[in-house]
Amino acid sequence: MIGLPQINIVYDRTRIANYGLTIQDVNDVVSTAFAGKSSGQVYENERRFDLVVRLDSAHRSSIDDVNNLMVPTATGLQIPLSQVANVSYKLGPAQISREAGKRRIVIGFNVSGRDVQSVVEDIQQQLAAKVKLPSGYYFTYGGQFENLQKASDRLMIAVPVSLLLIFMLLYFTFHSFKQATLIFTAIPMSAIGESLH
Repeated sequence: MIGLPQINIVYDRTRIANYGLTIQDVNDVVSTAFAGKSSGQVYENERRFDLVVRLDSAHRSSIDDVNNLMVPTATGLQIPLSQVANVSYKLGPAQISREAGKRRIVIGFNVSGRDVQSVVEDIQQQLAAKVKLPSGYYFTYGGQFENLQKASDRLMIAVPVSLLLIFMLLYFTFHSFKQATLIFTAIPMSAIGESLH
């Protein structure tokens, strides 16, 4: 998926501190100018509306408007945002997906000529060796691989239970552990025979 261009602001903390400002101060100015901020309420009869202050649309349409946004300092001096931050275009996600309250980025691919299990194991080895994720990030594997894992987990329960039920039925039929065991041992042999065909 192709990203969307976004205006990215990276603050220079040293310069901000030199002007006696904080990150919060600059954030408030940027947020108010471009997103708007409630500064009071207007009453019209019984209805109440927030009075929102922000720059006119003519002054918030380009990256130059962000660079030239004036930030007031503690001394009363006003400086352009470009003096305390690096403003640039950056490609951002075209869509932000969430799952269980967390952001999710999906990478999809199709497998051809190999089984899903071995492909995912190769991917896991490569990622473990070459990719170091920041704290809070992790990989999960879904799709056919997830279905395969769930099916394998179900089979780990279903197969032993089925074999136990078969043995019990054989015992109740012949009333003999010896005969039930003798017939029961034919089950793996028949599976081997089927695989040879």
